[in-house]
Amino acid sequence: MNFVTVVLMTLPLVCLGQTKTPSICYITKEQIKYIGDTVELQCFVKTAEYFPVSWVKINRDPDWNVSLSTGNSLRIRDSRFSIRHKNLDSTYSTYTLQIKDIQESDNGTYKCEVFLAIGNKITEISVLHVLPQPVVTSGNPIQFIVAFQGKSNKPSWAGQPHSPHNNQHGHGHQKPQQNPVEITSANAQTDSCPTIFTRKQWRARKPLKVYYNLLPVEYIIIHHTVTESCNMERKCIPIVQNIQNYHMSDVKLDDIGYNFLIGGDGSIFEGVGWHKTGAHTYGYNSRSIGIAFMGNFENYAPTKKAVQAARDLIECGISKKELSLNVKVFAALQVQQTLSPGENLYEEIKTWPHWAEAPEDS
Repeated sequence: MNFVTVVLMTLPLVCLGQTKTPSICYITKEQIKYIGDTVELQCFVKTAEYFPVSWVKINRDPDWNVSLSTGNSLRIRDSRFSIRHKNLDSTYSTYTLQIKDIQESDNGTYKCEVFLAIGNKITEISVLHVLPQPVVTSGNPIQFIVAFQGKSNKPSWAGQPHSPHNNQHGHGHQKPQQNPVEITSANAQTDSCPTIFTRKQWRARKPLKVYYNLLPVEYIIIHHTVTESCNMERKCIPIVQNIQNYHMSDVKLDDIGYNFLIGGDGSIFEGVGWHKTGAHTYGYNSRSIGIAFMGNFENYAPTKKAVQAARDLIECGISKKELSLNVKVFAALQVQQTLSPGENLYEEIKTWPHWAEAPEDS
């Protein structure tokens, strides 16, 4: 069995038919690398022999997008970058963008595109996350020191296109810090962030589709779920599962709408997670992270543990460069017609350092 056969066995059916229409059959969706590492982003195309295939670095302002390559030619003068084109057979070929000695500025979103005609392109997105390089401390080979960029106040943990919120509530019903953060090797990839219960841990359903935000994200929208509150993992997990079921089965979303959810005990649950587009706030989904507190905060105040967890999560997002250094926090009621996140939680978040009175484009 040759290499081409092995690759073809892994492709979606749309790429195995007899159609002559160019298509992108596979792209490296996401890579997490440390500064100084090497990364390869692969774009696997079909029947694109007579069409230009390019790699582009995406910026928030499209006028500042950077064209990196066209075909097998590099378009930037940076020796760290290279492009490798390989024809697998008469139909399939790969365009692999390699970046050596990765720098902080390489963090972001990359696009592979096949140019068919003016105004007609096929595109797929790849996301590269760049983390500070871990350094092994003397005397303890299993520990790392990672310095992160964020606000000067050290956090406590330092040791889709439409929205379901059409009713009055929640789910439808700078300079680096001077002191580095020490973390164990098991958590090195989290870059000193608070513990987050992964989708696998709370047994999430698979998403129907996944969309990606441009990084860094500029807004955070705070919601409440208008469900029962919970103060321990075994009680929170069924609530998160029910919310996902409601969003996918009743509202017909591709996944749970929030990026993260927070329980009363301060436990944080991964929704769609970092750098992915949720479906929580119409008009803001593609440029925000939605954080939902589990409960109804028209009736009572959030717990101190839940509030601290949310604030720590925000600082974590800044340190991971998922969030802008100047990220702004809004209550959902500031940007849409809703009571979410409830009066008591709204009064609380107005005391947070990143809270803003109104969006600049409101």
